[in-house]
Amino acid sequence: MDINKYDIKQFLVKSSDLIKKKLFVEFYQPKFQFLFKKLHECPYPVHSLKKLSNRMFDGPFGSNRKVDMYQDSGIPYIRVKDVLPSGIFLDELKYISLEKHNELIRSRVVPGNILITIAGRLGTAAVFPESLKEGNITGHIVGLELSKEINPHYVATFINSQLGEFQAIRLGHRTTRPELNLSEVGEFIIPVPPRPIQDRIAQIMQNAYVARKQLLNKAKDLNIEIKDYILEKLGISQNFPDNKLSFVIQESQIYSKRWDFEYFDPKSTNTIQKIIQCHWPVRTLGEIVSTLTDGQHGYLKHLPDGIPLLRTTNIFENEIKLHDLRYIAPEVHAAIKRSQLKPGDVLLTTIGSIGIAAVVDDSLGEANINQNLVKLTPQADINPYYLALFLNSSMGRIQTERTASKSVVPIVNYTRLREILIPIPPYSVQEHIAEVMQNSYTHIKHIRSDAENLVIEAKACVERMILGEEEVR
Repeated sequence: MDINKYDIKQFLVKSSDLIKKKLFVEFYQPKFQFLFKKLHECPYPVHSLKKLSNRMFDGPFGSNRKVDMYQDSGIPYIRVKDVLPSGIFLDELKYISLEKHNELIRSRVVPGNILITIAGRLGTAAVFPESLKEGNITGHIVGLELSKEINPHYVATFINSQLGEFQAIRLGHRTTRPELNLSEVGEFIIPVPPRPIQDRIAQIMQNAYVARKQLLNKAKDLNIEIKDYILEKLGISQNFPDNKLSFVIQESQIYSKRWDFEYFDPKSTNTIQKIIQCHWPVRTLGEIVSTLTDGQHGYLKHLPDGIPLLRTTNIFENEIKLHDLRYIAPEVHAAIKRSQLKPGDVLLTTIGSIGIAAVVDDSLGEANINQNLVKLTPQADINPYYLALFLNSSMGRIQTERTASKSVVPIVNYTRLREILIPIPPYSVQEHIAEVMQNSYTHIKHIRSDAENLVIEAKACVERMILGEEEVR
């Protein structure tokens, strides 16, 4: 369903169509009106979420919701980050005590309840799973207990589709940040086909998410194998000592200004020793690059167009993604020569998720970096892709993290990066390692793309089924 042709900047609205409580332009956009018309023309009865729900509720706000109430076990406490279209994300769950849960009993959730995010990430829906038995929700989530004749997975599928997404955007518009309230969630309208059709539509989407997860797990396993490959080719063992909460070092080993525990952690010092004992020559990063500099400090005025200014959000392992770009004026770019980029430069993140490296290729064109990235220009005998791959390996990341200050947000002092040790095999070996690994990363990228396309195609299919444009099979 292509609605791009309805994405019009200027349009007219009849006064009779105006709603007093929604008098902002975005509410009446032609693409929204088109989608509403499609919903009302579908072959199934259309109802509001409020009508389909036996109960609607949201979580606690203010003094009833504090970070210090989190525990490592107890009653699952669902936050916005835990609610994904594929279901409740279980890996990073927080918990609250049974006593706190009973205190917040109004926002108790049980299997089959739908959870919908209403702030931060608007309108993402997931069904609370059988595996959790019961839980509670934050104030930025609305819970729904549906009538028994409604399949909750069908409703979640609808809300996560384009047909639900536009309603969240439309109803959630604010002058400050987008958000929804309980009443507005109840205003969502949804076609209600017979239960067997609901079940089938829900199953198609669930099958797509299962297949996506299988492909992403395959890509994850391959990624681990690839990172092992570079160290195997360099003859470096990856066996690390067990993490220790206490250890002893000799006074003579304290050769730097660093006195923090992590700097002398056996895992870090063991890494250094393994690299030194490698059968290839070992040089410091400072010795193998002709340039090592960070980006421009201070505020740079961002423009809607101009020269791209890359940030940490653009840097992924061995890949630069040109999404959510910021731009600076060409004259500003010309003035800050130290952080201008050229093909073959290696970029490294130095704040937040530190130590992620990627190579600037010929397709980027003119670009610059902000102060949270470091630009490395390898010397002629160093393959830039080999350097980035090593920095992204466990041996590289451990060393980069070792150079970081241990503040609330880890920040690398980029001058200390010069101390990082890099094994330097002959250029032909570097080139071979880089070629093998780049081919493998390309394969992984295709697997991930196939995984996302499965979901995109399934969503398009179920949208057509909901609208009666495709037979439900």
